[in-house]
Amino acid sequence: MDANTIIEIVKIVLYILLGGLAIYFKTTSKLNQTVNEIITDAESMYADTVKSGGKKFVWCVDTLYSLLPKPLRLIIPRNIVEMIVQNTFNSMEDYAKTQLDKAVDKALDKKE
Repeated sequence: MDANTIIEIVKIVLYILLGGLAIYFKTTSKLNQTVNEIITDAESMYADTVKSGGKKFVWCVDTLYSLLPKPLRLIIPRNIVEMIVQNTFNSMEDYAKTQLDKAVDKALDKKE
């Protein structure tokens, strides 16, 4: 093999890797957006229900799992979907707490 052939092979491999990364990030972004929308829907659906955390979680997992094509359900088990929903919920909760802390700090600074 000469140097030009090796360079061409390396370029092809890099193109494939970059394409795969682009698809991964696009898919991850869409998945996160979908999970966020499902959690937001669950929050509004169960807003009047006391202690509905478990019901919301199950509804979110069921809804997201039903969106997966059947062949992917063989590859992606339900517990992975549960982890995705829980991680997204935790991130949303952490963000909400941070924003609330900022608002309280700002209100306290104005009083002083």
